[in-house]
Amino acid sequence: PKLNIGGSQKAHAPVVRIEGGIAGDNSKINADSVIKTLRSAFADEKATAVILYIDSPGGSPAEAERINNFIQQQKTETKKPVYAVCANMCASAGYMIAMQADQVYASKYSLVGSIGAVLSSWNFSEAINKFGVQHNAYASGKLKAMLNPYSPVKPEDEEKAQVLVEGMGKIFAKEVVEQRKDKLTTTVDLFTGEVWDGTQAKSLGLVDKIGTLDDVVRENFPSDVVVQELSRPGRGRLLFNTATEAFTQSLVNAASRVSHISIN
Repeated sequence: PKLNIGGSQKAHAPVVRIEGGIAGDNSKINADSVIKTLRSAFADEKATAVILYIDSPGGSPAEAERINNFIQQQKTETKKPVYAVCANMCASAGYMIAMQADQVYASKYSLVGSIGAVLSSWNFSEAINKFGVQHNAYASGKLKAMLNPYSPVKPEDEEKAQVLVEGMGKIFAKEVVEQRKDKLTTTVDLFTGEVWDGTQAKSLGLVDKIGTLDDVVRENFPSDVVVQELSRPGRGRLLFNTATEAFTQSLVNAASRVSHISIN
């Protein structure tokens, strides 16, 4: 088998690339762009299987859930097998997507895992006080304005935030156990948020085989099948070119009270 960019009249297995952070906006990979490419892959009558090439540190669990549901739906409807290839990093929401495949490959140098959730926010209350600035927020409930970056963090805010991330982390852990079932081969706690290299991930049962995209092609497809790389899902425009610009935007987001839960 051979990798091919472009169309082919022969039977083939399309490669869908999921690369970068996963988010609900056009600055990163999102469910809309991935599902659009997946739909083309599964709908292709000449496609004998679908390959997911994943190189992602994770991101939005809600976006990953949409992608996962679509993959499971298409697997049921088309009966086409799905292979996942973990590239440099297949962590958090990236791994959440990978484990939907019938077989998961990772190279020896892949980073796999980081199963858990995190909620992050900025707090500028001390800096504001130094400048004599006062911020007032009027909320209908005691937690409606939780994690307000202009006000000191209250104990009830911290408690609620921890409950949220622990709850989502448990949901993720349950899905790993359900998806991998008897493939998990260890009593090691897999849900500490840590990552493992590909060899370790295989020994733990998080992946099935050690190998790259080329190994997937060689092991699973006959020589007359062309493995075709589809157009990559849109990643949107590049918003920032430097660390300084990225930091500036993080301040803007904080000022807009952008707090979010991520699977990463």
